[in-house]
Amino acid sequence: MVAAGGPKAKPPRDTFLDLVRRTHPENDPPREVILTDPYIYSDVSEDGHEGGFSNLVAYLEALGISADDTFILRTTPSPKRGTVTAKRNLHRHLKAQFKNIQLKDYAPQLKFHDRFYVVRHRSGKIKGVFGPSINGLTSDAIVLMGDIDELQPLKKLEAWFG
Repeated sequence: MVAAGGPKAKPPRDTFLDLVRRTHPENDPPREVILTDPYIYSDVSEDGHEGGFSNLVAYLEALGISADDTFILRTTPSPKRGTVTAKRNLHRHLKAQFKNIQLKDYAPQLKFHDRFYVVRHRSGKIKGVFGPSINGLTSDAIVLMGDIDELQPLKKLEAWFG
């Protein structure tokens, strides 16, 4: 687990991306990325810092996904601030960066309070991290984040996402 952000500190973005790189194996690329962040379609954080869309691209790149890789990105079916225009803007931005991305929602009966960044790797193994909203990574807010490595939560993630 890692704490980051706060007054007179760098925004938590780099710490989050380092955590992602340490958690996911380079030799087992992502097949599916699942984000439970309800603010995924908002490019601006609560305190007015822009960068949510570029933070998402940086997260996908930290997973080792390149512009030509094929993968599925699953997001919440009931986002906050998720207008049709906001959704269209993010999808357009992602498709410009990753030409073989498939954009889907996860099952609508799943409701999450916390932000999980879950990856199903090509081997079928699930790994993930938890932390702040992706649009808040450029903020100076204090955040706590960590990898999901205990057996019980990993089994729950597998059950929820199949």
